Amino acid sequence: MKKYVTLVILFTFFPLFSFFANISLINAENYPFDGMITADSLGVHNAPNVLSNSQVTELAFGTKVKVLGLQNTVYKIEYDGSVGYVAKSHVVNISTSTSTGSGYDEYCNSLKSIGFPDSYCPYLFYLHKKYPAWSFKAEDTGVSLIEAAEKEKWLSALQTANSNYYLNGNALEADYYYVNADVVKMFLDAKNGLFENIIFQYMDLESSKSIINDTAINALATGNLANYKNEFREAADRNGYNALHLLARSKQEGASNSKYRAVTGTYTTEVSNDQSVSSSPTYEGKSLDGFYNFYNIGAYPVPSMNLGAIGRGLAYAAGYIGGTSYGRPWNTPAKAISGGAEFLKEQYVSKGQNTLYYEKFNVGPNNGYSKYSHQYMTNIYAPIQEAKNIYSAYNKAGLLNSNFIFLIPVYTDSGASNNGSSASDKSYNNNLKAIKVNEIIVGDFDKNVTEYYYKAAFTSDEVNVTALAEDAEATIKGTGVVKLVNNKAVVKIVVTAPSGSQKTYVVTIENNTGNPTPAEEEKKVESPEVKVADLVNIIGVKLNGDVLYGISPGTDINIIISKIRSNGGLAVVKNSDNTDKNSGTFTTADKIVITGTKENKIYTIAVRGNINGDDKINIVDLLLIQKHILGKGDLTDAKFLAGDTNYDGKINIVDLLLVQKHILGKGNL
Repeated sequence: MKKYVTLVILFTFFPLFSFFANISLINAENYPFDGMITADSLGVHNAPNVLSNSQVTELAFGTKVKVLGLQNTVYKIEYDGSVGYVAKSHVVNISTSTSTGSGYDEYCNSLKSIGFPDSYCPYLFYLHKKYPAWSFKAEDTGVSLIEAAEKEKWLSALQTANSNYYLNGNALEADYYYVNADVVKMFLDAKNGLFENIIFQYMDLESSKSIINDTAINALATGNLANYKNEFREAADRNGYNALHLLARSKQEGASNSKYRAVTGTYTTEVSNDQSVSSSPTYEGKSLDGFYNFYNIGAYPVPSMNLGAIGRGLAYAAGYIGGTSYGRPWNTPAKAISGGAEFLKEQYVSKGQNTLYYEKFNVGPNNGYSKYSHQYMTNIYAPIQEAKNIYSAYNKAGLLNSNFIFLIPVYTDSGASNNGSSASDKSYNNNLKAIKVNEIIVGDFDKNVTEYYYKAAFTSDEVNVTALAEDAEATIKGTGVVKLVNNKAVVKIVVTAPSGSQKTYVVTIENNTGNPTPAEEEKKVESPEVKVADLVNIIGVKLNGDVLYGISPGTDINIIISKIRSNGGLAVVKNSDNTDKNSGTFTTADKIVITGTKENKIYTIAVRGNINGDDKINIVDLLLIQKHILGKGDLTDAKFLAGDTNYDGKINIVDLLLVQKHILGKGNL
């Protein structure tokens, strides 16, 4: 994934389910049966009448339950040894959605001959009998579900109140949390998606482009989107893929609501007048009025700039971020719909991420980017919700019997037809934690971003490229002394995990001391002033007076120094005793001197959870927080900001618990 290609974090909010039920439980001859949860996080209640506060827990998509009976629209279920009540509409009957009747063996053998495991056969046979025009293609991912779930757990968030699912206790946004590998695995497992109303997450977006009619368009083009039906259809036709994909994505992002600020065209005005919104109404002082973003491309919050997700997405739409590609600025709804469609086609559909599933989980065999990178969304349920919307549109349009092609992922531990192979117990970690050119860290490094552009002044036509792997047992190839040809070199760094799983990072290095081209000469302008305040914003930290806080434990000082240098400034880090600190990680009470073109300022560092400044978080820090809460100690300045781990302006039991979880390895600060 190229650094300038932004990931989109999709956070569409799904309400908790509330249902009426007033009649006694019905005993039917087909009860009990095996069921599966198909909602993102379905509320379970202790009574069939759920008008009262009777919710006891939530069950994630893919959870298997035993359905005991029906009461109106509510199922009585057994789960994890308990009994509760859930909405019928969000439970699929596995017993009737799989079959092994006449012709099963022959059809299963045909599936196995094209790469499907035995375990897929009952699901696909049922669908084949009901929709014989449908075609299924096995897509060998080359990895196990265990590996994929481990890789995706820090890339996948779920809206849930069930803390048993959390990867850590820190909400990513609102009530969205990163979820643990077991939960991620349920969403990844393709067998859990082989049901009629959610299989469209595997629909080939290109081959299905002609399966469309006005009824299907109208079914998805509701609310505000109804005003732009022609624009969506034309954008899809121009780029050669399914118009329902564009509509489902836009609907998922909230654009069907005419008051959704990404599509009103009056963002700056609205936010300026809304005192409940704390984020900035502008991007670096530039108005965001008059711009539109129907797919929330580039929309994610930038805390260091106090810029919310919608604001950042509109800055992208305006061309303030990333330039004028894809027809930007998107200063009309038509331009936003068309340009966004071009972006989706070029960056995803044409790069092997040509299903909703692959846009979320980049594990396909034809992907143009390294696995687990370049993923459109963080919301793990988004592709399923979009699939449900597309299915509903096709159902209303009478098109379900069309010649759909479904590209279905197969993992090495999916079933017997994969020669009984199972996941290796060796590490799958093929991530880098830093890339250096002549011992200077490439700024803004992100282990999930695989393409970088590094420009600096070199005194030689040779540079030394090094890299550090997260896993000490991983091997790295492609580093070393590299010769610059015509002031440029492209370096491919291949990281191989102990399990054999590989990832390739590409760094384009350019020497900026070469002779400028005429076009570059013509564009020369006087260098703008580099302000210290702007450098502080760029490095992504929080500021309180002369204290920089919001810094995670283990942050390498050279990453921050490199980021400041790459933006025209200078930085020097000193220990609390004022001696130079040239390597290592930040600790509370360190000093950093940041220099711009006309000024320099000294700031004290506060590392989250590291109260006493000893470069580690342990029981000592926990006790200091406890004493502060009990009034037996008084944390001030940098120590207070280090102890305020959730940034709410106070230190209390919440901060104590967050630090405790970090020490116990049950969470990360």
